[in-house]
Amino acid sequence: MYSGLEPIIDKLLAEISANLAAELAVRAALVPALAMPAPAAAEYTFGERQIHTTYPAIEIFPVTTPIDKDNNESLTLWHNVGIAIFVRAPKEENLTRLLLRYADAVIQVIANRRAAGAFNGLFSLDMNEQTLDWSPTRVAQRTLLERDVMFAVRCMKTESRS
Repeated sequence: MYSGLEPIIDKLLAEISANLAAELAVRAALVPALAMPAPAAAEYTFGERQIHTTYPAIEIFPVTTPIDKDNNESLTLWHNVGIAIFVRAPKEENLTRLLLRYADAVIQVIANRRAAGAFNGLFSLDMNEQTLDWSPTRVAQRTLLERDVMFAVRCMKTESRS
């Protein structure tokens, strides 16, 4: 039976939210100049959100789903799942450094969880040939700047028709 993309996004969200704080702690110990708190539980979002109440924030959402193979027995799809990371800081340099560090940490968590087999049986995950799309800096409030990065991961899933 075709279960679709929802369980894939749920799993990515669960793995990132459960493991990002530990990865950020490791990175903060190596480069301690900037505080790197994990997002609040409510800021790990299934789907896109127009307004975040705290930062950093992470959204995971569907981008595209090309059908790779379709026959009478099974259906193979490559789901491109977007991951967006939003940060705020008062200075542009710190904002850029924070965004780079959060992106690195999220990518490392995904790679570590894939290597540990966290996605086995549900889907295979591929980050090959994906692009990180860095937004320009925006003024969020009078003394606060905001910036985000979005990238996609490819999740391949073959499902039985029965």
